[in-house]
Amino acid sequence: MTIWRVPDRGELNELFNNRATIGSFDESEPTGWYWSSTEGFGTAWGQRFSDGEQDRGNKELAASLRLVRG
Repeated sequence: MTIWRVPDRGELNELFNNRATIGSFDESEPTGWYWSSTEGFGTAWGQRFSDGEQDRGNKELAASLRLVRG
């Protein structure tokens, strides 16, 4: 049985660093943000796949998810 989960902030950055090999990421502007499972005070960390910027955002903002096995 394969279990899928949302990657933490570090794992999301690994996905970014390997995005050319993995493929199928939205890198467009201003979208192209992906959520991580790393949270804090009503926010969660996300990463923009056009340039690798990581930032915290309100959990109500729209962003994509890319699951990892775990």
